[in-house]
Amino acid sequence: MLIYTRRIRSIFACLACSILMMLLLVVDLISAPAFAYVIKTDGTDYYCTSGLRTIYGGPADVNGVDGSDPVRLIQAAVNSLPHRSTRLKIIIQCDFTVGATPFTIPDHTTLEVHGKITMSNLANTAIFQNADPLTGNSDILLNLADAVIEGNGASQSSYGNGVLFIRVSEFSISGGRFQNCRDSAITLLACRNGTIEAPYIDVGLLTSSGGIGLAYGTCHVTVIEPKVFNATTIGINISGGAGRSHHNHVVSPCVDVSASSGGIGIGIDGESEDNIIDDPIVWGNSAADAINCEGWGAINKAPKRNIINNAVVYGSRIADAGINEMYACENNQFNDFIVYSSGSQGLFVSHTIGTRATGKVFAPSAEGVHMESYSSAIVDVDIESPEEPFGDLETRSVLVSFFPVH
Repeated sequence: MLIYTRRIRSIFACLACSILMMLLLVVDLISAPAFAYVIKTDGTDYYCTSGLRTIYGGPADVNGVDGSDPVRLIQAAVNSLPHRSTRLKIIIQCDFTVGATPFTIPDHTTLEVHGKITMSNLANTAIFQNADPLTGNSDILLNLADAVIEGNGASQSSYGNGVLFIRVSEFSISGGRFQNCRDSAITLLACRNGTIEAPYIDVGLLTSSGGIGLAYGTCHVTVIEPKVFNATTIGINISGGAGRSHHNHVVSPCVDVSASSGGIGIGIDGESEDNIIDDPIVWGNSAADAINCEGWGAINKAPKRNIINNAVVYGSRIADAGINEMYACENNQFNDFIVYSSGSQGLFVSHTIGTRATGKVFAPSAEGVHMESYSSAIVDVDIESPEEPFGDLETRSVLVSFFPVH
């Protein structure tokens, strides 16, 4: 009987220890920092939480962070993260306004945003930027989900980006509705190995504003199904200014600059090489090109070996235009395009070497194809135009001025 009693006591002791350990584990899980911080509001104060714990903010200003200041609270959460090699996730679930200092995102961070973020008057900055633009960052995932990024561009005096990444590698920017940004909604400078997926950008016809810019040597970036409307400069721009922007891939862009006066739909300029644009749809305007490969006189560089496949253009033209005989566009291809032009040529070629163009042009009031200034091109285009009624143009030329500049 004594042995039996001892066994029962031993079993109960083991059960008690197990229950205590489980309770301690639950408490630890609730109170310990998690791999995700959540930023939220109760309508009055803002909180940064981990599990059931408030890490920063709230009415008590936990850890010295003002619960009424969401920008400082979010940046405090980001800055408090220790140096790490695994990604930490921050989820923003509230609306607020950003001042003159952007959110800076360090390495190995996922930032998921819901709600509306507005740039304050005269902030003249970016809303999101990487933390170290001098030496660069890596492994940043910015998921804007159903967020609205309000650039408030009419109240900025110089510039204002929704996202500005400088020297970032291994990154992703996805989703989001950008509106009224004073500069490009998304700008990448000297970035590589990243993706931009499905942003919706309404520039709002603001002066000197565009949609997406890849520049200063940005390379190996894939842009998937962007939608850009009402840009006044360029809807999507691959620019080789202070560096060769190369091997970027834009997939199924939809760009509408028809309401602007001079906005280019898709532009590839300067020292931009070996980029591919597949299946673009562009609504252009008669004051500028819908799709443009263009030399940049300030640096005497012109695009080379860029390929545009299956473009559909309304209201404007496709252009391949170098600077002069010495700085010509080289071996750019425009394959299987359809241009419905109104008031301008369907295809414009000037100062080029080895342009290749195939497609169809419907130009009821202008030339179907215009070539000038010592252009070398292979062009096979079906044309419906009063100035070229023969229906099909096959031109194989080498350094011949078809329509000299006067």
